[in-house]
Amino acid sequence: MISVEGFLYRARCQKDGDYHLEIGVRSTSRTQCLIVEAPDPDEIEDEALKARVAKVRETLDTLDPGLFSGAADTTSVPVKITGQFFLDAYHIGGTDPSGHRGTGHCAANVWEIHPLTAIENRSR
Repeated sequence: MISVEGFLYRARCQKDGDYHLEIGVRSTSRTQCLIVEAPDPDEIEDEALKARVAKVRETLDTLDPGLFSGAADTTSVPVKITGQFFLDAYHIGGTDPSGHRGTGHCAANVWEIHPLTAIENRSR
């Protein structure tokens, strides 16, 4: 388990129901990011983990909806996140540092924090 502080500037709901978050090191730069995933609580069997993930999702649902639309004018949110360090082997291969996530993607590595078990909005 690790904790990281940074700036949440985009969130998307994936096809599998996971929230896919992009965390940057600067509030204004969106060129490099760390990928963080908050799974769908309904897909988790362990009750303790399910409760943690549900709380994370509740916190995310209170943030500016522009974060979920990818709106360029949305203000990033300073956050402290905690979760499991995870090497996403699916993305290993080739010379693309984003792990074949797509052209222009901000990820500069193939590791993630997944599942996200805690998030703290540091702007409050």
